Amino acid sequence: MHGSGAIALVVLGAALAGAGAARAQVIIDDGGPMSYPAPEWMEKLLPDPNDPRVKAYAAQQKLRREKELELRRFRKQYFGYGNNGETRQVGLALLRERYNDPTLYPLLLEVFEHDKEDVRIGLLDMFADAGTEEGDATLAWQAVFEDDEAVRAAAAERLLGRVGEVGEVSNRIRLVVGAGLQKEKNSEVLAAAGIAEALSLYEMVPLLIAAQVSGDTQAAGGERAGNLGWIIVAQQQAFVSDLQPVVSDSAVAFDPTLSVATEGVVLEVQDAVVFTYRTEVFYTLTRMTSDALGRSTAHLGMDEAKWWAWYEREWKPWMAARGEG
Repeated sequence: MHGSGAIALVVLGAALAGAGAARAQVIIDDGGPMSYPAPEWMEKLLPDPNDPRVKAYAAQQKLRREKELELRRFRKQYFGYGNNGETRQVGLALLRERYNDPTLYPLLLEVFEHDKEDVRIGLLDMFADAGTEEGDATLAWQAVFEDDEAVRAAAAERLLGRVGEVGEVSNRIRLVVGAGLQKEKNSEVLAAAGIAEALSLYEMVPLLIAAQVSGDTQAAGGERAGNLGWIIVAQQQAFVSDLQPVVSDSAVAFDPTLSVATEGVVLEVQDAVVFTYRTEVFYTLTRMTSDALGRSTAHLGMDEAKWWAWYEREWKPWMAARGEG
């Protein structure tokens, strides 16, 4: 090794290289590489290329890349700019025939994310008609996390229809609803709360209690410069603070400088803690719990401490009696 130049350490995993033990390669500043076996702790962090799970994952990723390219070409052909409604309907029929594979559902949502509403709702119909847990979970995802209100409502409608057909709510749907209730985005929380109520997901009550109020802190530091704002309670009086004479031939004038004197109180707002009260979640929570218990819970208001005390005192025993505790 020559001098004290920089040394770069590159870990080459056998899963990426193809075969053999993992190796670590040291490159010194004169350009001469030198290789030696990686430490045992490092080898443990690398995936075993012979593990069936690693092979299956690699095959799935390869298939996904191939299908993504294929789907984007398909989308351009049938759903691209200038294609009319009839062409899009043909495309939707071919989508059902060629790509109705649960492993491709997330990819379909990604590829057709910005397409016209009829295309995206056509995808929802395909997921619902599949009659599978994967299709139902995809509907639940769209019903909670979709930004477009019309598509989100269409997904929720089809999801409720599917649950009515099956007669029960799958764990995958419950996981999606629970994830939505823990988000900060209001539209996602409210959508998840609505589905929880519609499907009588009583185990979501703790998450609903926590979702009633969302708090965030705005600090004076960080990327923002200056104060958040000012509050002034004062009287202001204008006065001439300077007077500049202006002289020319046979004429004299003055250029005044006006200033303002403030008498009162100026409050600088440097930091703030913002709480968002989600009244829609509160109403959902009170409806669910009141209907379940047969007595109103509205008197608890949006006081989280009262709700948690009520949860321990009344709701947990009620759930245990149902065999869901």
